[in-house]
Amino acid sequence: MELSLKSLVKKTMKLELTDGSVINILPPSKALYENHKTATDKELYEQVTDILNNNSEKKIFELSDVENMFDYDEAMYIFKGFTQFINEITLSKN
Repeated sequence: MELSLKSLVKKTMKLELTDGSVINILPPSKALYENHKTATDKELYEQVTDILNNNSEKKIFELSDVENMFDYDEAMYIFKGFTQFINEITLSKN
């Protein structure tokens, strides 16, 4: 038997930004998943920055850019969407 990770198709979360550009958010690493589970409101923009930086296009987002790019409601919308994405991935593995 042969198993190749190259043939694994990873699910992504397509995110259209306010400027119209699109990035594809990858499934979280273990560290991102653990941080996401324990995030507080105080860490919202840090979490959203980490989520955005986990993209297949390798686009880099700085915390200050994210803070200027999104208001609180938009940042929370991204955070909740990522939570739903994680839940969908988790459910599909069972």
